[in-house]
Amino acid sequence: MQRNWARGFHIAYVPEAGNEIEALHKLTLICWQAQSPYEDGRDPRKLTLVIEEADLSYPVTRLPADLSGMQRIVNQGRHVGIECIAVSQRPAQISATYRANVATSYLFALAADVDRQEMLRLIGRDYAERLRSLPPYRALVHENGQVKAIEVRKSGQIRPISI
Repeated sequence: MQRNWARGFHIAYVPEAGNEIEALHKLTLICWQAQSPYEDGRDPRKLTLVIEEADLSYPVTRLPADLSGMQRIVNQGRHVGIECIAVSQRPAQISATYRANVATSYLFALAADVDRQEMLRLIGRDYAERLRSLPPYRALVHENGQVKAIEVRKSGQIRPISI
């Protein structure tokens, strides 16, 4: 990280299966340390941490106190320029702390009713049918208390659509 920091970089880290929680904890400690120049006002660059299958590494169950790195990132990471993106097919199984701190949620079709119900608690029950019947490449976006719909084209372009 240190060697590539000056020119910008991307890192992909895949933890050993069954060790996702501890691995994410250790990674968050490294990220926090890497952002000390931001915290001190010496470097304005932010760091974005993308967590695939987030339900495995930051689950809804209470974590031991000695594995609180992700909790700290979620609650205070913005103060040191750390942003997080969590991706999961099972959002109800991601930590409630994470879900409560999210600035923007992109809700694509969800297979499990428990996941739809949890997301409806966030966006409102008025969107139940819309969320249940989302076709491929369409999503509901919840941001600043507002819900809008988008379509993701095969080109990757995102365009708003009517709800």
